[in-house]
Amino acid sequence: MPGATRFVFPGRFNGGIRTVPSLQAGQTAFVQFRVWDSFAAATYDESVLAGAKHGISAIGQVQLGGGISPPGSVSATQWPSFHLVEGLPPVPPVIAAQPLSQSVPLGAPASLSVSASGVGLIYQWLFNGAVKPGAASATLAFGSASFDDVGEYAVVVSNGGGSVTSQVATVEVRIDRALSLQVPETASQGNLFNVPVVLESDGSVGGMTFVLHFDPDFLAASEVLWDGALAGAFTQSSTTTPGQVRGVFAISSGAIPAGTQLVATVTFRARTVLSNAPVDINLSLVDVSSAEGDPLVFGNLTWGGSIEITGQGSFAGDLNSNGRLDVGDANLMLRLLAQIDTLRPWDVPQGDLNANAALDSGDVIKVLRAATGIEPQPVAAATVHSVKTGGLLTMERGLISPTVIRGSAANTVIVQVMLQDMSARISGAQFTLAYPTNALRLASVTSSRAGGLVPASAYTVWNPTRSGVTFATSSATDWAASNGVLAEITFEIQPGATNQFAWPISLGGMEVTSGGLNRMITPTGATFFSREPRAGTLSRMTRAADGEFRFSVSGDANCDYVIESSTDLKIWSPVQTLNSGTGLIQFNDPDAANRPQTFYRARPVNP
Repeated sequence: MPGATRFVFPGRFNGGIRTVPSLQAGQTAFVQFRVWDSFAAATYDESVLAGAKHGISAIGQVQLGGGISPPGSVSATQWPSFHLVEGLPPVPPVIAAQPLSQSVPLGAPASLSVSASGVGLIYQWLFNGAVKPGAASATLAFGSASFDDVGEYAVVVSNGGGSVTSQVATVEVRIDRALSLQVPETASQGNLFNVPVVLESDGSVGGMTFVLHFDPDFLAASEVLWDGALAGAFTQSSTTTPGQVRGVFAISSGAIPAGTQLVATVTFRARTVLSNAPVDINLSLVDVSSAEGDPLVFGNLTWGGSIEITGQGSFAGDLNSNGRLDVGDANLMLRLLAQIDTLRPWDVPQGDLNANAALDSGDVIKVLRAATGIEPQPVAAATVHSVKTGGLLTMERGLISPTVIRGSAANTVIVQVMLQDMSARISGAQFTLAYPTNALRLASVTSSRAGGLVPASAYTVWNPTRSGVTFATSSATDWAASNGVLAEITFEIQPGATNQFAWPISLGGMEVTSGGLNRMITPTGATFFSREPRAGTLSRMTRAADGEFRFSVSGDANCDYVIESSTDLKIWSPVQTLNSGTGLIQFNDPDAANRPQTFYRARPVNP
């Protein structure tokens, strides 16, 4: 405090106002009185040099006033009394233990401290060379270390005899484990996209629980695929809560190796939008454990990302924006009705096909009727997306079982349509089964039914036509299994079936949906055999100038024939196989000239 004031009587301050010009109103000041014999010296320093009576008070903490002028005033304060003694001037502080540099795990508590000797010590910490407000004690504590705490620290220790500054201590905030999302920049509405979850660690992680957070009005999560590095570990995930994907893994023995490791891949569906929309996908950690099961609380960092959904809404009912109505659209409608996906203001006008100003089961039925051809499509079918895993197109298959079907007139045969080698979980499917109407017909209106793969809660529509039957089914959620019997159809064998040996049965337009996005499935067919094949007939036998015998073979279409030769009509040896006899087939036997006599026959190969 500038200026001096006389005591009214020994040990008593005369009152008045003292100004602290370097501080603002409302801040805290540390105040110390210096007193001396004013008859012996004009100033305190001169009194000390002259060896006159002088003294110094204890440090006092004073809250500066506000709303007065000048702003940094301190009202008169009664201070503890003391009396003057003759002696040497105060000794400056001496630092006995310097603050030490340290590396602190992110979020962990930490502290810097200094040890000093001297009388009436005052401490003030500096951060990167500037005064750190509120840091005025021998210890500087960090309740939870953050990146804002990274830098250089020193402390100034002072008293009436002077001041000393400590050595600089550096504080680093360490990241031991970082979990991050690799979010693509854009995604088209109605499409699926993958978000890898990547861990970079020091090799200490044995288990972890994490949560992805997003806006469910723009994104829906359909699946979590764990990486092969976690094979044998406990893994569990949940995508049923709108706006969240929760995943947990625990390794029973050992830990994830140090370095960068793919943990899982989360598949999202970009929902339909009215205009391009940016969406954040954030990430948080619930817990992290070591290989021994101990919690790893500090040193953990997460960061997410942002994606922009591009495109605009299409015609009514096309919720997966692929330019047609299909089982994927039915799946998305069912998810809205089941409140799995959030209902947005534009969903009702976009999906209200029965014009009752609401979304209901009738809209789902209308979608499936269009998918099966009972009602016309609004526009021509668009390209169907394919699922890729690890950059390679997966060979998912739809097949007819059995592939070889036999029967006779008035009997029935059962055909199953199956899915095999599916790469992802599904929630709906559609196909068209084409069969020979001259040989087979549907047994009754109840002859077609969904297979064991389809849950009882699924919506299913059949559409019998002159040349086949179309099937479509869809559910709100993923099915319990993806491989198995999709549908079962019972046929009656017609009398005209025997007019032909083999009849083809084929699959077409086979698709499945995962989270509303459809993909085409490679189909395989089957063959219905109505009778035993006829024996092959040999004709037009000739002998060429070079001695070769040539003749033609006729037989049933789609039947293979083995040409056999014999010299004694007892022992027959195969010469050549003719595939799918469809009439006359030329056959040459170049070895015939080397045999004294040769007999031939065409034996059908019964499949």
